[in-house]
Amino acid sequence: MKKLILLLALAGALVFANSASASAPVIFTQELNQTTPVPNISCTTYGYSFNTLATFDVVRHYIQFYDDSGNLTKEIRHIDFTGTLYRSDDLSKTIPYAGNWTRTLDVAANTVTSTGLFR
Repeated sequence: MKKLILLLALAGALVFANSASASAPVIFTQELNQTTPVPNISCTTYGYSFNTLATFDVVRHYIQFYDDSGNLTKEIRHIDFTGTLYRSDDLSKTIPYAGNWTRTLDVAANTVTSTGLFR
């Protein structure tokens, strides 16, 4: 009798463990290399006579969580990039820039949180 109770308790625990466990997160990486200067920051809105252009290399590592219906519930992005900013009126004037940060999207809370460095 004790063995039967133990077996039923163990089977019940396994049933609840399976129903409570979520599917594994989806993990992937995206890389982008922008070698031709593209518009970046608008400086004319601040009274300057030029805007900035940028070239960059960026690597984004994604971790996405989904509920049992296949809906995205959370997304974490680890982002690393390096690049160069150019004056739009004189491409010989440049500034290096780089950054690494984490962007977390919480769908239920409807929030996006960014932490890390941008320079």
